[in-house]
Amino acid sequence: ESINLADTFAFTGTVTGASVIKKITVNDGVTTGYTGLGAGETTLTDIKVIHTALSTSNKLGFFISIPYVLFSGTNVGITNLKLNNGSSDIATGLHYNYNGGTGVGEQSLNAMAFNITPANTNALTYTCKANVYRPSGSSTVTIGDSNYPSKVICVEYA
Repeated sequence: ESINLADTFAFTGTVTGASVIKKITVNDGVTTGYTGLGAGETTLTDIKVIHTALSTSNKLGFFISIPYVLFSGTNVGITNLKLNNGSSDIATGLHYNYNGGTGVGEQSLNAMAFNITPANTNALTYTCKANVYRPSGSSTVTIGDSNYPSKVICVEYA
């Protein structure tokens, strides 16, 4: 049976452990591509969301979608996707992919992070950072593409 979005639902009793969404901030039109990345950390300055928290007692959840990632060459990959709040990395290990074979590989990068406490109630820019692994040679990684917009969503909940 389908649900009509106009339907109203009533709950009886008590719902425990449930959170209430307080605010959602979305950056869903990121068309920047970071091409030919070699070994090391790269700040993906446009793959970000600017969120002003309502309260430091709330929590933040992040949803990151980068539909285009290209691995070119052998033994190359993303070994750590991080989320940074402008002063420190607040979530690490959000994505890992290592292409140990040869040739070219494409994939989507989707990541989530939850239970992050806002540092303050000022507008903060939450930016993605990627660590690219390449032991040697000319293997590279490309993150993002103008034909496939990336998005970062911040959900504030209590």
